[in-house]
Amino acid sequence: MAKWAGPLLGVMILGCGGLIVVAPDLETPATWNGDGVRFDYPGNWSTAREQKHGEDGTLTMLVVQGSGSTRIEVYAYPDGMVPLAIDPLTATMLDQQDSVMSDAGGGIKDPTTVHRDRDIADVQAQGTRTTYLADLFGVELSYTHDVYRVEKGDRFVVVNAQVEDDDLAMEQPGIDLLIDTLAFTDRAGQPPGTVSPTAGG
Repeated sequence: MAKWAGPLLGVMILGCGGLIVVAPDLETPATWNGDGVRFDYPGNWSTAREQKHGEDGTLTMLVVQGSGSTRIEVYAYPDGMVPLAIDPLTATMLDQQDSVMSDAGGGIKDPTTVHRDRDIADVQAQGTRTTYLADLFGVELSYTHDVYRVEKGDRFVVVNAQVEDDDLAMEQPGIDLLIDTLAFTDRAGQPPGTVSPTAGG
């Protein structure tokens, strides 16, 4: 089985602060349903979908963007493709994030990582939480970066989420909504993905 690291389709671009952050709309959430996964997310957050095609199948990245600095990447792995173990997975994501910021004359400073497992999709997912200073264009911002590796049978999903600490208290409920509702679905005959208001929402 092929092992893939991440992020595979792109790297999070950190915000520069100063955004007007609107509370996540939890009363009328939207739902993503497709690509073998389903999850709810705040109704005032946006989504995008990218894919990477390879010999081992198609890896899909679903990006959910909050009103502030929150960015969540949900990687839906095809059959036969396996993500790295949680520690090298986290290290690879941080290294690639640091590389992008280094190109802009900055980088990640003083990262501290702790293990933070969580129940996701009816299984205990391995996770990490890393805090660091993001130096970008001479501006230093404190960030929190969570990575979860969800394994259920032969199915895998990776969740990669980051948020500026100034926005964390406001946007954490929206992040929790997505993670708490994440579920594997049957890929057979499924459309590429649909976004709709949550039933009853």
